[in-house]
Amino acid sequence: MTSNTPKRLIVVGNGADLYCNLKSTFEDFIAHQIQNNKENWETLDKENKKIRQMITVPTSINEMRELNSNLKKSSDGNIWEQWLFYLRIEAPEQKNWSDIESNMTRILTNGYVTRALKGDYKVFDQQISGERCSVYYFLALLKHSYDDHLPLLDKLHQDLAKVERDLGSYIREISNDSGYFNTLDSLYTKLIQNEPYNLLNFNYTNPFGDLKEKPCVFRNIHGDTNAPILGIDSTNVSCDSPVLTFTKTYRILEKMPTMKSSKDFYKLLDENINEIVFFGHSLSSNDYAYFQSIFDFYNIYNSRVKIHFYYSIYNNDKEAEISTQQYKSITDLFEHYGKSMDNESHGKNLLHKLLLEGRIIISRITPDQKQPWNR
Repeated sequence: MTSNTPKRLIVVGNGADLYCNLKSTFEDFIAHQIQNNKENWETLDKENKKIRQMITVPTSINEMRELNSNLKKSSDGNIWEQWLFYLRIEAPEQKNWSDIESNMTRILTNGYVTRALKGDYKVFDQQISGERCSVYYFLALLKHSYDDHLPLLDKLHQDLAKVERDLGSYIREISNDSGYFNTLDSLYTKLIQNEPYNLLNFNYTNPFGDLKEKPCVFRNIHGDTNAPILGIDSTNVSCDSPVLTFTKTYRILEKMPTMKSSKDFYKLLDENINEIVFFGHSLSSNDYAYFQSIFDFYNIYNSRVKIHFYYSIYNNDKEAEISTQQYKSITDLFEHYGKSMDNESHGKNLLHKLLLEGRIIISRITPDQKQPWNR
């Protein structure tokens, strides 16, 4: 492969790193944080159990005197760390970063939380009912910061920046292993099929200088280990919302000067590309805006561009479940994109048309062998 004209656009998510045995899930990161600060986290765990019992009864945040007292005894006061740890207890099945960012979106766009962030502190006196426990908990964390006279938005930004720094350090540490690079090389050989390619990377890892077949152009759209980005979906966030600065779009603009990309990253969507390849991405709604931009650029309804979805079975006991989820995610993606098209009838029959023309391909990747390394 010697041409510098890309024929494929490779889109990878965290599943690609997991395929290479990298322990890069939300669960892995939190487990690492706990291990590094066991005493604080054990205290927080005990307090969380008390807190969960208290917030099962609808009440105002100000009435939860014992709760506010408990919060002062736990963790290092980082709102996001405390809330993520609580979320891990409340919903242990949520291991994907897309799940966590979806929860961040829900919590920051919650009506009660938005009121507090706008400076309406009467919300702390209001009777609150019908909300998830994590909402009560997040409001209690905000109330604790308010009692300490800390500007809430500034506090949330500072705390999120610390979580991102810790996350970057963790990913950098675990990815510094030859076994990871070897497995990744083998994976990309399968994905590129000996064709020159551009790469859109949703991961924080940045090993592409060490690949045998390097991308023509690459971009780490959510930052890398030096400047990782955690953010919320901007779809339903207005320009005057207090949480605008937490959207991925805003935070990418904010961190663009420090983000790792090839110099000509603006050529990522090259007109010569004839196949878009996905692997290891959950295809969650959090990233639909990116996919819509790609599909619009290549005019997928009228063009001859193929869309190839690779997937792997990471748990043999759940083979049918994993395959079914892959098909559902693909169907949801095109249904959502179809609704954005100007021609309503084209939108409704988009997936059917792509299937009829053989432009949707779904392939299963099987590892050559399990790598012996596994952190």
